[in-house]
Amino acid sequence: MDDLENRHRQCPVLAAQGRVICDPKRMSKSELERMTRRYASEILPIIGPSMDIPAPDVYTDAQTMAWIMDTYA
Repeated sequence: MDDLENRHRQCPVLAAQGRVICDPKRMSKSELERMTRRYASEILPIIGPSMDIPAPDVYTDAQTMAWIMDTYA
């Protein structure tokens, strides 16, 4: 379905995934924030409204996405 929606919007189909190997359940909120912001800063060249848009995945939540958006902005 995403493929059809992206074609309709004339957006490239991008389903790239990156990951950081860690155990977020064992990390403090501060550690999670630092890791998330660092990861976001590293992928800045390949994300954006006309490129790839990060989406939540396993063990991510609204706070994680907010840190990414704040780092992007």
